[in-house]
Amino acid sequence: MKLNIFVTGGAGYVGSVLIPELIENGYNVKCLDRFFFGKTFLQSKKFVNKLELIQDDIRWFDSTFLENVDVVLDLAALSNDPVGELNPEKTFEINHLGRSRVAQLCRKWSKKICFSF
Repeated sequence: MKLNIFVTGGAGYVGSVLIPELIENGYNVKCLDRFFFGKTFLQSKKFVNKLELIQDDIRWFDSTFLENVDVVLDLAALSNDPVGELNPEKTFEINHLGRSRVAQLCRKWSKKICFSF
């Protein structure tokens, strides 16, 4: 049985390394990201029909995206101090409230395994 894996922040530094590995190992992958830095890499031919890209935000994405998902890997965050200092309130909204929302949605949708990094 192939697991369906939902990756938030999948276009970031860790996700861009993790997603190809997941696909190579036969997992079905959905990637939710704002794609601030583009999605060209994840749209390459080697990922066609193996990866679903969802341009959205962890703070308000439609929870039905979690339907038929077995594992959630939550990588979404503003990831460094200079970015966080630009707008501390926005950083708190994304890094704390948004990621807490993802964890709560995982609990709500039964049988979901959720890992935050």
